Amino acid sequence: MSSKTGLYVEERFEGRGLVRMALEDILLFRAEDKFVVAYGVTKSLLLTTTLKALEEKFGDFFVRVHREHLVSKDSLAYAYLNNQGGVLYLKGREQTVRVSRRCMPALRQAAAERSTPIYLNTRRVSDER
Repeated sequence: MSSKTGLYVEERFEGRGLVRMALEDILLFRAEDKFVVAYGVTKSLLLTTTLKALEEKFGDFFVRVHREHLVSKDSLAYAYLNNQGGVLYLKGREQTVRVSRRCMPALRQAAAERSTPIYLNTRRVSDER
């Protein structure tokens, strides 16, 4: 396994040894109980770290969009936002990710930094047909 960035997340498991996942293969990190799950297109990896630690280490590559989610800036597709938060769609993932109102400025900034900006809609999500 090789990584374009040379960066990996890794976790040591009893009986399995060291398991790595290349940073560019990760679409999002999701906090679940006392663990964080790194989700890629084809696999996931359970990590014993915090979203805060991942955000500090990989903040150039990921943006926090909710207290439970860090998403890859490269996987941003589009979002429907309103004054209460919104819904984010990621490339390569069918499930949506919630966006909190508190994290909307960071998402807008990450969208502006991308060469293909995401679509931000300020209408209420319930108004979409």
